[in-house]
Amino acid sequence: MGQQIDALELIGYDPETDTFPSTVFSGFSPTPLPYRWDVRDDRVTIKVAYAPLDATFTGSWRQDGTFSGGWRPNPGADESVNVPTTSAVPSRVTP
Repeated sequence: MGQQIDALELIGYDPETDTFPSTVFSGFSPTPLPYRWDVRDDRVTIKVAYAPLDATFTGSWRQDGTFSGGWRPNPGADESVNVPTTSAVPSRVTP
């Protein structure tokens, strides 16, 4: 399966860039980590660039309501820290 990571993520909205900056507080980093979400139609992109983390998550919703995507290191990033991953979320929650 993988390692479970417990974290709290606070997400806001930046109307100037039409993106969602966030701050992640977790047990694996002594410092809160800045992320930026970009949501367009059924695609989600999440970026982190806070050394040594330097990666982008790209995912999308499928017509059946499932989600797939994964993290990839950004060009030039240390791949021993920014390891490519895949993940899946079983269903989409509609408010």
